[in-house]
Amino acid sequence: MNGVPIPITSKERNFREHSIYVGAEQTFSPNLTGAVRAGGSYVDYYNSTAGDQTGFGPYAMANLRYTYAPQSSVVVGLSQDFNATDVVGLRNSSPDTTSTSFTTSQQATVVYGSINHQITPALKGSLLGQFQYSSFDGGSLNSESERYYLLGLNLSYQFTPHFSTEVGYNYDKLDSDIPSRSFDRNRVYIGVTGSY
Repeated sequence: MNGVPIPITSKERNFREHSIYVGAEQTFSPNLTGAVRAGGSYVDYYNSTAGDQTGFGPYAMANLRYTYAPQSSVVVGLSQDFNATDVVGLRNSSPDTTSTSFTTSQQATVVYGSINHQITPALKGSLLGQFQYSSFDGGSLNSESERYYLLGLNLSYQFTPHFSTEVGYNYDKLDSDIPSRSFDRNRVYIGVTGSY
């Protein structure tokens, strides 16, 4: 009967992804390097019982790194690819392809930048900013989108070659078209690392 929900099992979200791309890396100067890749990806949900659950999408990656001092650099970049998602959406027995499919993945565009600075020989600091725009594929949430923002600050101190500590703060914000999914949060962390 139309409108009756059909269960979605976890194995139906198993997938194989194949990507093909061309790329290049360039050293513009001793302090400035860059890399770019561009192509496409094919994703096959081989355990799906909802008919043909395959998809094509763009694949891209680009970044620039500028080293302005020893152990200190600025990096900016972007990427485009399929991502796995915890969102499933709904599926029913309607013969319509969109409604019988389920949400398989999201296509995500990420823009990011970071600064890593050697403050003293033992003390390092970093600042990270990231924005991600995601659009869901398939199911009742097909083409719905989310916008994710991240800001991160980190300090690390190397006491000895084998012992260090770090402290940091992250702010996350998710703005989603899906009701009751949006959030913002503040996270503070501290830790120690030992190695031998």
